[in-house]
Amino acid sequence: STNGWGRIHPKGRYMVSNTPPSKGSQPRVPENHSGADNRMDELHRATLSLFSDLSLDGVLRRIIQAARELSNARYAALGIPDGKGGLETFITLGMTDEEIKRIQSSRTSGPHQPVGNGLIGEMMRTGHSIRISEIADHPRSVGFPPRHPKMHSFLGVPIAAYGRPLGQIYLTDKQGADCFDAEDQRLIEMLAAHAAAAIENARLYRKVVNSEAELAQRNLELELVNSIATAASSTTEPDALLEVMLERLITLFGAGVGELF
Repeated sequence: STNGWGRIHPKGRYMVSNTPPSKGSQPRVPENHSGADNRMDELHRATLSLFSDLSLDGVLRRIIQAARELSNARYAALGIPDGKGGLETFITLGMTDEEIKRIQSSRTSGPHQPVGNGLIGEMMRTGHSIRISEIADHPRSVGFPPRHPKMHSFLGVPIAAYGRPLGQIYLTDKQGADCFDAEDQRLIEMLAAHAAAAIENARLYRKVVNSEAELAQRNLELELVNSIATAASSTTEPDALLEVMLERLITLFGAGVGELF
């Protein structure tokens, strides 16, 4: 046994000291809230924000904003595949309006939007993340359109649910470092997993809203049929019947005036 003064070390070991603690003093607890903990806190806040918006466009913009901030990327983009090898939606972050205008002015037709070649096409084909220090060094790189800002380091992460591709996150030019690291990739892949659920949730909400609108339209149409049937059974005058039909049609389509002839 020992007559020393004992205390529990933060890692669980029992430490012994021959010096008694001073009156009123408290054991010193080392600071263990690391930078990794801070980034996980940021990821947690970012994923919560994804589910605070039910509109699909709002969710996509929150995803790209969160990815850019978590990775400290200069540029960020998010693409939604069209199922035909291209992209139906492409959102960018980081380029100025002037830079976007210069790219568009250099194109002979259509807006600035990738068509699924290069690294974007490679991610669509494999469904795997890509992390490289220099975009031009990748064998599938096809370069950039004229007047496009120069970009070097790249991190691309797919967004998928149950094996179905839902989108892709593209990050370029890590600020403060030459390239994105494994921790950046891990965080963005975790974000992508939550992003998949948020995208599916927004699409489901849109489908419900559209279904409700369609149901309301069908109810109005049914009401019109019923009212016309009621009017037809209660009068034999064509003019009265046509007047009822016109009133119901004006109501159904929200028109100001109408005419039957």
